[in-house]
Amino acid sequence: MRRITVVCILTATLLAACASPQVVAPSPPPSVTAAPSVEVSPPFRRWTTAQVIEAFKRAGLQTDAAHPLTEGMYAGAPRLAAEAVRFFVLMGGAECIDRYLYILAFASTPDLETTWRFYYPPDALYGGAGQFVYRKDNILIRVTPCVPDVRAEEYEAALQLLQ
Repeated sequence: MRRITVVCILTATLLAACASPQVVAPSPPPSVTAAPSVEVSPPFRRWTTAQVIEAFKRAGLQTDAAHPLTEGMYAGAPRLAAEAVRFFVLMGGAECIDRYLYILAFASTPDLETTWRFYYPPDALYGGAGQFVYRKDNILIRVTPCVPDVRAEEYEAALQLLQ
């Protein structure tokens, strides 16, 4: 009997709470119209590869013989960049032949994100396979594994100084 009483009280309380009048906000007067809501996304800053190269030069970094990428230079990476160049990074004493820095400029965020995920897949324990890939706004730079960490970080710092 006690259970039935408790159940009845809980049911009555629940029904009373559901049946309470809802407060409705007054609608604006007919002469006032609400502006449509527009979702504004942050601007996609568009740097050019030439501006990035200039930033590297200002930082005292080597950028000699930068040239556009040809089809074979993408090595399986998506060809989504609006502009792409690379140059050989000179270093004394290093015998490794893969010492390139790639600068990729994108026209859209989805293209940049697709390329970023190619180099750093979300399911990889450690992405990049020893290479360095940096980004700022619409620019992605890729530094191949034979370029020392310290030199790669200098290029990354110069990239982040773009204004």
